[in-house]
Amino acid sequence: MFSTSVRLTGVCDVRPYTMTLMLPYDKIASRDDRAFPLDEFAAYPRLIVMDWREEEPRILKAFFKATGLPIDTAKLETSSTSEYYQLVRGDVRIDVPWSENVSAQHSMLVALQQLFGATHSIRYLNHAAVSDGGYFVVETNDAWRSLNTRNPNVRWFFTPIDLLPDVFKSDVELLARIGKEYGDA
Repeated sequence: MFSTSVRLTGVCDVRPYTMTLMLPYDKIASRDDRAFPLDEFAAYPRLIVMDWREEEPRILKAFFKATGLPIDTAKLETSSTSEYYQLVRGDVRIDVPWSENVSAQHSMLVALQQLFGATHSIRYLNHAAVSDGGYFVVETNDAWRSLNTRNPNVRWFFTPIDLLPDVFKSDVELLARIGKEYGDA
């Protein structure tokens, strides 16, 4: 069993997808951050834990491991016109830019959301796992709809990545406020 004091190491930490699927969402009993079942999520195979040092290729690999999608579904290529990566799927190319104001990690997550958003959604575990990195869960869109219907508290804690400013460069209070507004909507 993993504890809530899991340290981020700069390496994407994804629990094996082949683990017995458990639904820790059922253990979210309230909006109380202190009662959030972080231990259960630490062992959840769709959880991706990363910090600001993570590199784009490892994030892509972690995404595929968390979703169970074939690893050849998309790839990263270096752009011929810039120093950035491009996320490529068939004829679709999405830039993964980074700058002083936008981290490569957030840009990669947003690019994955753009590319796979028709079937999957990446959600940030907001205001219950505050650290110098981020906890992200990937589910199918149908699964998120079902989870939100079954337990309205799920929406309170999991904010779609595309609704947030850079998770790695933004103030935690701002992220929490956006997450709570999304949870109340």
